[in-house]
Amino acid sequence: MNRAVFKLTSSTPSTITEEEGVGSRTTVAIHDFDGEGKQYDLASRSVAKISIFNAQNLTLRITSRILTSTLELHSCHSLNLHLESHVGIVQLDAPLTSTCIAYASPEKVGSIILSTAATSAAPRGGRESFGYTDVKLVVGEEGDEGKVEFVLADGNGGLRQPGREGGAPIFPGQVQGMPEQWKIGFDETRGQWDAGELMRNERNYPAL
Repeated sequence: MNRAVFKLTSSTPSTITEEEGVGSRTTVAIHDFDGEGKQYDLASRSVAKISIFNAQNLTLRITSRILTSTLELHSCHSLNLHLESHVGIVQLDAPLTSTCIAYASPEKVGSIILSTAATSAAPRGGRESFGYTDVKLVVGEEGDEGKVEFVLADGNGGLRQPGREGGAPIFPGQVQGMPEQWKIGFDETRGQWDAGELMRNERNYPAL
C-alpha cells in the first residue's frame, strides 16, 4: 500500500487535520525544519507514521492515532513533544539536544528505543558522549500530583539509564558490555521509568 507524505513547512497551519490531507495512509515528515518557536497540533483522526529529522525550535502536540505505532526522532534540537495518544515505539537516534518527550498519562507510554551505538566528539575539551544532551522524559500533565520527570541525558552529555542503581551519568567506555540499544518503558506500579537491553529474537527482530 502506497503512503502519502505530508511535509511540515512554514506555511502549515498550527492545527493539522484531515483538511490538510492528513489521514490514515499519511506519513507525517518533519524534516529539515525550523519551527521558530511555534507549536503545531497534529489532530487528524489518524496517521500512518511520524518521522522527525533535523528539526528544531518547535513544540508538537500529537492527538492523532499512529496506526503503525511508530514515531522516529533523529538529529533534533530544542524540541518538545506532547503525546496524547498511545505510541507503541518512539525511536531515538543521536544527536538529540534540548529535547523533551512528554506523555499525557502512563497508559500512553509504549516503548522508547534509544541507540547508544554512535558517539559524539567532546565539545570544547569536554567528554565524548553518546550524542544526547539535555533530554528529558515526562509522564503526566503540568499540575498532576503523579507527574514523573526523568533526565535521560544531562547538560554535559552524560546518559542516565532509568532504573540503574545510583543513576550516575554514563559516558562512552565507562560500562563494559554497554547495550547498543536500550528499551525504555514506564512502570505504572512503581511510578518510575525503567530500562534494559533491547533483546532480539532468532530472526533479529526486536522483542518489544
